[in-house]
Amino acid sequence: MRLFCTAVLTSVFCLSLQFGTFAQENPETDSKFDWPKDESVIPGQGNLRNSDWFKGHYKNRRIGFAKNAAEKQNAIVFLGDSITEGWDHRLEKDFPEFKVVSRGISGDVTRTVLYRLKEDVMDLNPRAVVLLIGTNDLDERNTPEQIAANTIEILEKLKEYNPDLPVLYCKIMPRSQFPDHRTSLIIITNKIVSDYIEKANNPHWYTIDTWSIYATDKGVVAKETMNDFLHPVSAAYEKWKDLVKPILLKLQLQEK
Repeated sequence: MRLFCTAVLTSVFCLSLQFGTFAQENPETDSKFDWPKDESVIPGQGNLRNSDWFKGHYKNRRIGFAKNAAEKQNAIVFLGDSITEGWDHRLEKDFPEFKVVSRGISGDVTRTVLYRLKEDVMDLNPRAVVLLIGTNDLDERNTPEQIAANTIEILEKLKEYNPDLPVLYCKIMPRSQFPDHRTSLIIITNKIVSDYIEKANNPHWYTIDTWSIYATDKGVVAKETMNDFLHPVSAAYEKWKDLVKPILLKLQLQEK
């Protein structure tokens, strides 16, 4: 019986190590990723996502980002929310010619992307940034003007960091099964940001039309593209990849 219990405990311990249950923590280092007690330090406009689930996931993702920061120097950074995080497991497979890294956090909004921009993106000395953010702002009742203003600030901060940095701005994707208030809000937000990019005439900014490749004629999304009418299925990521990869190849950002 004692041998049986020992074997069971050993198996549980090994599985826990595999899935991180007993992963070593560094309270002194990890605490820097705690949600700020004073939310006024988070830049930008509009409401934040304040659920306990998001705050915990946000911290855990950022701790993970910090652990692979050294090996991901000079990577192409895919920055965004759960749609970007959903690409994690196949990002390197879809872009084998490039050094890529995901900095997507499920539930993220434009303000907290601004807040983490330096450590999660700039400190990697990226070769390019692929940005998709804003859909969760709608759930927090942020206006198109607020979402667009924060997105534009992200673009400007990246330009300030490196004027020659290629940034691929991806339009907010369609969502929901039937047209609702979010449909028009997404269209308005996409137009404000796209118009700004066009008027800026920055040769290093690119607009990726991730609205049109998924939207039906009613401005919503088909179930076969997004089972939950929000997150692309595996095959749907191919359409996104097919828009992004030609630009990265044109810019000759392949690993040397």
